Amino acid sequence: MADAEHPWEPSPIEAERFHAEEPVNINRAPPDRVGGVLYKRNALIKRVRYTPFEAAEEGERAGHGEAIVRWLLSEAPGSAEGNLAGARFHRLLDLELAAGASTGESARPVIRILYVIAGQGRGYTRPHAGAPYLARPLRPSDLMVIPAGVRHTIAQDLGDAPLRLLLLELEPPCP
Repeated sequence: MADAEHPWEPSPIEAERFHAEEPVNINRAPPDRVGGVLYKRNALIKRVRYTPFEAAEEGERAGHGEAIVRWLLSEAPGSAEGNLAGARFHRLLDLELAAGASTGESARPVIRILYVIAGQGRGYTRPHAGAPYLARPLRPSDLMVIPAGVRHTIAQDLGDAPLRLLLLELEPPCP
């Protein structure tokens, strides 16, 4: 049964079927963009079954067993989405917001990718100072991609449990 901490997830598809698509589509629905920010709900991210996840190179330990892979983002040939093309790694953080806590509003010069590990909250974005806020719920396994320069704040304003996120920052491509 699905709940806030364990949302419904679609059944995995077999790797052979997934990779037979040309080009590979890693999403179950068209991208959800609001004010330039990309949101991917857990249920809209494809889950793919690999057996094993990666084949071993000759003479190396063979992989075995089943692995379920959630394709969150891709810029690999044949499955590129174009969301992060040319971006470079900046930093990776494990961020936990206590109940009632929030980040300060900012328009960072980096691309921010937020992946919800646990808890619930909201992502608030607005195109410029003085514009109304656009609020989106954040639940486990949801993903949010905030382009460089977009004003935003993240808040744990739902429930009593902390909101735990992985926060990946990328430097945008040079113009």
